[in-house]
Formats: sequence, structure tokens, C-alpha cells
Amino acid sequence: CMPRIIPRIETGLPARVTNIDHITSRPVLQLNRGLIVAHYTGSKTKYHGWSISQVMKLILSLNRWKANEYNYVIDQRGNVYEFAGEYRAAHAKGYNDTGYGVLFLNGVGEPMTDAQLASFHYLFGCLLWAGRVQPRPMVVGHKELAATACPDRIFWRISEMREYSPEWHAKAA
Repeated sequence: CMPRIIPRIETGLPARVTNIDHITSRPVLQLNRGLIVAHYTGSKTKYHGWSISQVMKLILSLNRWKANEYNYVIDQRGNVYEFAGEYRAAHAKGYNDTGYGVLFLNGVGEPMTDAQLASFHYLFGCLLWAGRVQPRPMVVGHKELAATACPDRIFWRISEMREYSPEWHAKAA
């Protein structure tokens, strides 16, 4: 079953993507970005088995704290949620204009699931098809850009996220 990207409006977020002040609009990211940054929650919460409804409530909560922090969120079942989407997010200081931030909904010590990895590939294919990212962007963990433990245990799967082949490009797009 193909994942789908759940639009921000379906999650309960406003249609307009705003800055942290919740007033001014964020700019759309330029086309052909060359960077995707992987993040995780850093929370001790275990997200295994969470329903779509629970994830949507969490995204709304995150948005109240820091508006449109990530571009997309991928839960452990492989559902993809639009957060800031194609607009500039606030996920990695100094890199928000150059790349997309993807939050994997994993707590401390929770590894990335196969469904999350497959959905990441699907999301990448969608972004590639729309011209939002380059065919071979750098895919990095947040800790490769800043002094942070993020993305913790999911980091070991970053190498699998970097393996782009024409076979899955065709399937994803």
C-alpha cells in the first residue's frame, strides 16, 4: 500500500504557513534543494502504535511551541504528514533555506521502522517529481550539522536513506 502525504489542513494546522510569531508568513523554499535533514523527537515518549489521531494532536502541540518547525513528519506506521511542506521550516539553524527537515516520530532509543524508511523514499520521490529536491541531495542526520544527539538511534539507517537507485525513483514517482 502506497503511503500518502497527509495535508497540513487535515492535521488541523492552518492553511497559511507562518513564522514562529504565528503572524508573518514563511517563504516557499526555492526549487532544486540539495539537502534533506533527518530529525527525531528527543523525547522519552514511545511512539510505537500511536494512531493517526494521536500523531495529529502531537503535531498541533509542536506547532504551538515552535510554528512549522519541520517540513514533514513520518510516524512509525509510515504515515507522512505535511508540516511546513514546501515552505521554509525551522529545523536546523543555518540550513532552513537550503533543505527540508523530516521529523521521524521516534522517542529516545526507538529505531526507525521499515515503514518509515519506505515512506521516506516515497516522500523523496514526490519531492523529486515536483522539482523540490535535486536527484541526489545530501541526506544527513541533524547531528552532522550541529552539536546534538539528534537523530539518535534512527541515525544508523541514514545510510539506507542515502541509497538512491533508479528502481525506487520509478516506484516512488
